[in-house]
Amino acid sequence: MERRIPTKEEVLAYLEKDRNWGRWGDDDQVGAVNM
Repeated sequence: MERRIPTKEEVLAYLEKDRNWGRWGDDDQVGAVNM
């Protein structure tokens, strides 16, 4: 199986889609600890 290197745009889209920033509101201070 051949792997390909993702483009910069693909990496940025992945990081934008799967981030936790702001997930619990603007006043959140503990981030992923909320999980």
